[in-house]
Amino acid sequence: MNLLPSFPLPNGYNTANQYLIDLVLGGANRLYKDTFTPEVTIRIKRELAIIRRQKMADYFLIYWDLARFAKENNILFDCSVGRAICGIVPYCLGITTINPIQAGFLSEHFLYGNEDKLQIFFSCQESRKEEVVNYLFSKFGEDYVSYMQTSSSDGKYHGLSTGQILITPQPLKKYFTLTEFKGKIVPEKEAKEINEAGFSIFYVDGKSQLDRFAKILASIPDQFDLTQIPLDNQDVLDELYHPSIKSTWYMRKRKEVYLPEIQEKTFDNLVVMYALMNQDDDTAIYTYIQCTNKRWKPIERHPLLAPFLQSTYGVWVYPEQTLEMLKNVCELRDTEAYQLYMYHYPTTEQIKSYEQKARENAEKKGLSEEDIEEIFRERWSHKWKAWKKDSYLECLNIYQDTWLKVHYPNEYANAINNL
Repeated sequence: MNLLPSFPLPNGYNTANQYLIDLVLGGANRLYKDTFTPEVTIRIKRELAIIRRQKMADYFLIYWDLARFAKENNILFDCSVGRAICGIVPYCLGITTINPIQAGFLSEHFLYGNEDKLQIFFSCQESRKEEVVNYLFSKFGEDYVSYMQTSSSDGKYHGLSTGQILITPQPLKKYFTLTEFKGKIVPEKEAKEINEAGFSIFYVDGKSQLDRFAKILASIPDQFDLTQIPLDNQDVLDELYHPSIKSTWYMRKRKEVYLPEIQEKTFDNLVVMYALMNQDDDTAIYTYIQCTNKRWKPIERHPLLAPFLQSTYGVWVYPEQTLEMLKNVCELRDTEAYQLYMYHYPTTEQIKSYEQKARENAEKKGLSEEDIEEIFRERWSHKWKAWKKDSYLECLNIYQDTWLKVHYPNEYANAINNL
């Protein structure tokens, strides 16, 4: 059951699907222009089919409208958490700002993720989050919109989540017993129960980094879109590869040792290194450094596997590389490959059948037992490794921050001191 509110449609449209299709195609024509390749068309069709099947058109229209509201009111936002970042539909709608094809994101993340339903996580400036949430209340009415109650997994903490917004197709009181909690009228049930009952929760989170960006951008004469800055600025990259650049604590030691060793300081190499540093594999890191510095030749792979590892010199870096092999070499369908890799399955028997099919197809194509075992070994070893999308987004956030620091040092320092 999917209990979504209906998005108000403009004149001339009878269904949310019709309106969504027109918005997506309009965005695609604007964003891709001369690069409107068959891949763009295929991804759009696949994603729209999933959205239609799950009856989620209104859900995407609501987030499209939220993004439109933020843009018109100069509120910085992003949707870099969750599966939406890999979708071409959110990109064409302006909900996300990263071209998923150019960035190398697989549509499987968007289409076949953990949840039964597609989900979008909307982050905006922390200082203006209330404006965004209030827009939802005014758009649909207070009788239809509420905050949510949440509790910790151990039941010790019980609180009000202002980042999870419930919007119902009929007045809230039709579905729930309402209660006052911390000054807000909310359903007695908690967010998890409500979501499991088929209602869609809209996620609106505040992000202090976006406040810092907004403060810097407001203090400089230049007007530009931070999401469209080039990723090949050498001054920024030199700063990023410097051992003093901040990063998450668990990769700091490796970063300080390994990043300065890279001679070709590019954004792509940075993404690879962050992915490898997340994997606790010093051998792979050292091998990649030697290959990218041209001290070693790329690792030789079976001709059928080599194309998927060519960009990383034969080093197995991303789970996406294994997924592509399962699809294109082992001839699994997209859903089969994703379920086999992520071990998302209706039954264990089905997973076993997918693996048997993959092994048989690979053997028919001439792969040795050693090559086949390596694919499945990497399938398991990558379970906890960084997907390319995660490493890319981590690097992009740091790159944008560093761009402002390098080009506008005084404004950057003032923003840091005055936040």
